[in-house]
Amino acid sequence: MKKQTFWRAFFYCLGVVFLSIGITINTRTGLGLSCVTSVPYSVSEAFSIPFSTAIFWYYILCVVIQVAVKGRKSTWKEFAQFPMSYVFSAVQAWIAARMTFSFSSLCQSALALPFAVCFTGFGIALMVNMEFVPNPADGVPVVLSAVIKKSVGLSKNITDTCCVLIALAVDLLFTGGIVSLGVGTVAAMIFNGRAVALFDKLFKNKIKSMAGLITIC
Repeated sequence: MKKQTFWRAFFYCLGVVFLSIGITINTRTGLGLSCVTSVPYSVSEAFSIPFSTAIFWYYILCVVIQVAVKGRKSTWKEFAQFPMSYVFSAVQAWIAARMTFSFSSLCQSALALPFAVCFTGFGIALMVNMEFVPNPADGVPVVLSAVIKKSVGLSKNITDTCCVLIALAVDLLFTGGIVSLGVGTVAAMIFNGRAVALFDKLFKNKIKSMAGLITIC
């Protein structure tokens, strides 16, 4: 049991790290922010508030949405996301501060983009599959998946698309231009969900078995 608990904690923490790395690489490419951060960034730019503050309150809003959708079926996992919102944003900031590299050409940025997508998608899959406290922004597609009875990968595609449309609307209405979106954002919108689906196909049963969440006969 202790070994299974170790693997569950390990895979969950690895997911947090992978997700943070993916978001950071996506941002550093200069091709547009990730879908998750595009909304808080557009709000930050539109209303001149710190980006860290905007992303924290964005996470809080994601938790509120989950609780509203699940209603009385909400569990401790939803409410635990309130304090974890601060933890997730702090880890992302810590990792971003240590990944000081930048890309000097469009070619380098384009080559880095698939890595950003894979790290982001795999990080999401690791956290979700451990059935612990999801990143608030990624808890929304999990709830949506249960509502529409489709895969988390497809739900991730849907929620990412909504984020892009909201960020675009905020940009155009309040800044007069597009400040948060780019080719990288569109790539994330299309392929992050596919990366989640790929990870699940290749590794889901194996890591869930190691964590003691399922038994493979």
